Amino acid sequence: MARGDRERWDAKHEAAWNRPLDPPDDFVLRSLARLPDPRGANALDLACGAGRHALDLARRGYLVEAWDVSPIALELVRKRATQKGLMVATRELDLSPDAASGAEPGVTPDVSTGATNGAASGTVTNPALGVSFEPRAANRAASRAPSPFAFRRKPFSLVICVDFLDRALFVEFAKLVAPGGHLIFTTFTLDRAGDQPSARWCLERAELARGFAGFETLATHEASGRAGLFARRTSE
Repeated sequence: MARGDRERWDAKHEAAWNRPLDPPDDFVLRSLARLPDPRGANALDLACGAGRHALDLARRGYLVEAWDVSPIALELVRKRATQKGLMVATRELDLSPDAASGAEPGVTPDVSTGATNGAASGTVTNPALGVSFEPRAANRAASRAPSPFAFRRKPFSLVICVDFLDRALFVEFAKLVAPGGHLIFTTFTLDRAGDQPSARWCLERAELARGFAGFETLATHEASGRAGLFARRTSE
């Protein structure tokens, strides 16, 4: 992601520092209601922003990671998690194609709520979340690998991605979700009200009806300028 774009996201989240957190997305809530007891399951809020879904998942009992490009957003997630007595591990991660291709590092290690830092080895670990990496090595791997998720060793039981669209990542979802796990994806469509986000970041009409490779579609919804997909990862 270009430096200016990251700075704009940082400014947006800094301006919202003391504002109430928006409620979780309705489609996400309906999909979560169909899942079994989450106790002990690991979940990812991808492009988490201020963390409205990460915090809700932690409240429900998931072991949660929240990834975003904005360090300000992640700081806000940690602040709110601490205030609510919740545990959310955070990671600064640039999902842009430039970062994945090596134009700039795609992974930046982050101090995570509930994680521990190995000072002697330079390794950041959180066994409950399956996180273990050497920061410099992770950056080097991300710069070489076509996938921004190459550092991730353990897939998630649940991945949520809301209001972030990069079609190049659609094929990567299968690497993030464990067989039998679930994906909840929802964002804007081209018939949204107004002109934001720009058309580049909007789904075509009925685009999610095609589903994602490696997933069984359980539900789709499209109305009022938004579309969502709830799917189960098929067995390998």
